Amino acid sequence: MSKRRTVLRRLGVGAGVVGLGVGGAWYGGLIGRTEPEPTADETDGMEQSDDGSGRDESDETEREVDPPAEDWRTFQYDHGNTGRVPDGNGLGEDREELWRFDLEDETRSDPVVADGTVFLGCGDGVLYAIGAADGEERWRFEAGISIASGPAVDDGTVYFGSDGVYALDAETGTQRWKYDGTHTAQRASPTVRDGTVYVVNIDRDVVALDAADGEERWRFETDHWVRTYAAVTEDTAFVASSDGHAYAIDAADGEERWRFETAGTIQSAPTVVDDTVLVGSFDGSDPSGGLHALDVADGTERWFFETLDDPASPAVADGTVYVTGGALHAVDVADGTEQWSVNYWTGELTAPIVADGAVYVGSLDERLYVIDPADGEERWTHRFDGRIAATPAIMGGFAFVGDVDGTVYALHGPTE
Repeated sequence: MSKRRTVLRRLGVGAGVVGLGVGGAWYGGLIGRTEPEPTADETDGMEQSDDGSGRDESDETEREVDPPAEDWRTFQYDHGNTGRVPDGNGLGEDREELWRFDLEDETRSDPVVADGTVFLGCGDGVLYAIGAADGEERWRFEAGISIASGPAVDDGTVYFGSDGVYALDAETGTQRWKYDGTHTAQRASPTVRDGTVYVVNIDRDVVALDAADGEERWRFETDHWVRTYAAVTEDTAFVASSDGHAYAIDAADGEERWRFETAGTIQSAPTVVDDTVLVGSFDGSDPSGGLHALDVADGTERWFFETLDDPASPAVADGTVYVTGGALHAVDVADGTEQWSVNYWTGELTAPIVADGAVYVGSLDERLYVIDPADGEERWTHRFDGRIAATPAIMGGFAFVGDVDGTVYALHGPTE
């Protein structure tokens, strides 16, 4: 069984609240930088724990909290991958670490949360269900191979990819069905909408499955690997491929509606908001990345915003696009005009999340950054014990974060 402990730790200045100078960051690969040592602000007044992490073990107490009322059932919160969480669901600066749960292998799985349970997978092929309020393991399911992406939860069922696509009972972990039509579905999380599970894989395929029994409804083939999550509207599935194309596919029958060719490869998920599809691309030059805004109906390019490096999946809120790619940029969704750009971290960034008037991004420099959306100023940060490569789930005054070394953290602190 995994090691776990339930703690409550109130955090203030000197206990994980830090400020950084200007540094480099990029999404799409690790950079060869030396991670910064903890500053005096991070360690001042704290007793060193046995492992030298700098935690104040003397301040640990335990209490019960109610699980989050809001669910986070899929990557970047919704079917369009917008990363926009309803108001009242942010994480406040006066937050507490409720618990941490140690997996038995590394994880880059984006956590999801439904009905008071956190679900995520790890490198040894195990999917975990963990109590959101107490950090206790509820069940685990052993799949065939590594789980390299996040699951999705819909109507009491957890869907994820490993050596195929699995559907499990969310309450018990019992397998309901498995789809063996592809052995490489683990590269990206399923997207579930209106009774259909959309999965992609590095065999170049996009596959639509019946959510009830796993029966294949249609299959669409691209020209190269597909490693990114699908964004799905009422009638269209949008996917991006390493062949450099963004595709719009009829959700009913799998027929191609349009395709758009970029100048490079695509390694991040598309985002759909209203009548716009946002797709990042990467061509290996300098500058090497950019964000394309396309018309939902026909794929016509409306604008292009240049980034220094490979952009992560963007978030959109209140007419502004937030995208990482060598920096964190705020861009007008209507015309691509840059509003601001900041870069004061030292590691690759996750996809952004927007909640309660703040932008949240995780980083391989072991931090969660909370940014003012008006000007890009840092409000506060939280430092973990490992690198953050998976997009955090933030809702209902909670944040659930997994680090690369295999530790899952729960923070709690409503914004009001």
